Amino acid sequence: MSDRTIYVKDATARNLDSGRSSDIYDQSEVLRLKKTQRARRKSQQKLLIMIAGFFVLAALVTCRYALIYEQAGQLSALGREYENRRNANIQLEAEIEKRLDLGEIRTIAEEKLGMYKPGRNQIIYIKLPQADYVRAKGQPEGEKTFLDTLLGVVSVAAGIR
Repeated sequence: MSDRTIYVKDATARNLDSGRSSDIYDQSEVLRLKKTQRARRKSQQKLLIMIAGFFVLAALVTCRYALIYEQAGQLSALGREYENRRNANIQLEAEIEKRLDLGEIRTIAEEKLGMYKPGRNQIIYIKLPQADYVRAKGQPEGEKTFLDTLLGVVSVAAGIR
């Protein structure tokens, strides 16, 4: 058999570097120390970045809680102001109710404003056209209801119309 025709029973490829170390860092002690120092420095940098990120997050959360606390204080102050104004409105309404005496209003109208109550011959009744009315939902506009029909029959029978 020649050297060119070597058959391998395994499915893996043959290792050509058998016996030699493929990593240059394994051969030199100085290079191996530099590699470990570089790896250690990289892990320390990652740790510092994580710690800094944690402190930034903590500062952000603290600022947000401070804003929430401040807004809660403003809300309670506005609530107190609302209650004070509501109580003042209630007191004003009670004062208006107390002062709302028809006899006193008549006296002020007659003495200060020169108003007077009209006599019987000065009263004029005005009949206004029906501008606003309510119609049933399903009822057409021109159709009379049962009540309208019944009132019409009664008024005709009574001789009112």
